[in-house]
Amino acid sequence: MASDQPFRQARFGLSAPSIAHLPEDAGREVLMLGRSNVGKSSFINALCGHKSLAQTSKTPGRTRFLNVYHLREGCRLIDAPGYGFARASKSDIAQWQKMLEQYIQERNSLGMVMVIMDIRHPLQAQDLLWLDFLHVSCVPLWIILNKKDTLGYGKQVEAQRKVVGYCSQLGIDAQVSLVSSQKKQGLEPMWEFLRSDF
Repeated sequence: MASDQPFRQARFGLSAPSIAHLPEDAGREVLMLGRSNVGKSSFINALCGHKSLAQTSKTPGRTRFLNVYHLREGCRLIDAPGYGFARASKSDIAQWQKMLEQYIQERNSLGMVMVIMDIRHPLQAQDLLWLDFLHVSCVPLWIILNKKDTLGYGKQVEAQRKVVGYCSQLGIDAQVSLVSSQKKQGLEPMWEFLRSDF
């Protein structure tokens, strides 16, 4: 049903090697951030009701630029290079990190950062570094625990409580949601948010 997939008209815009190559800093953007193997591309495809809008790969770390997806007029998703397991040089990884930090601190149209984690392995070391940076930067934050279909209900709840507890302990104001990109479960809150004037 069309109502179940509100962003079927989403389209790929461009791959920006730097902030300067992004579209005009107007409207609203959601940054997709996460480790290289957490299923960011699959999450974007599920969110938009597409099979291959964002290219998935068995090799972690294939995203090299800021990939821009237009959801609707004035609303974009920005898919960032994954962190953690990217097969790239240290200098390339340092350059990506600097670019992301600049984007987060300077981009006026940034309205939300969605940090995607594998529900089986949440709060890895680099996740914590980015959560701290985002908290200090006062950026609205939504943590997506992806691949919930890989765990039973009890383990899902345990993982969510762990992440919520960590955020609460450090004063990080973040919504935490459980999602299965493969089975397209748990996407409704994100659809509602992306429809809004956030």
